[in-house]
Amino acid sequence: MKGEKDNIHLSIVGGRVILVVIFDHRSSLGLVRLGLKKPVLIWQ
Repeated sequence: MKGEKDNIHLSIVGGRVILVVIFDHRSSLGLVRLGLKKPVLIWQ
């Protein structure tokens, strides 16, 4: 979701956990997804 000042990225991990990341204009969605790829794989 994209807001005026901040963005929110939601991920369902392992079918049980909702991971919420809030970031601002200094980070792109692609960068956030790339940074979460490895931790999400570990949690699943």
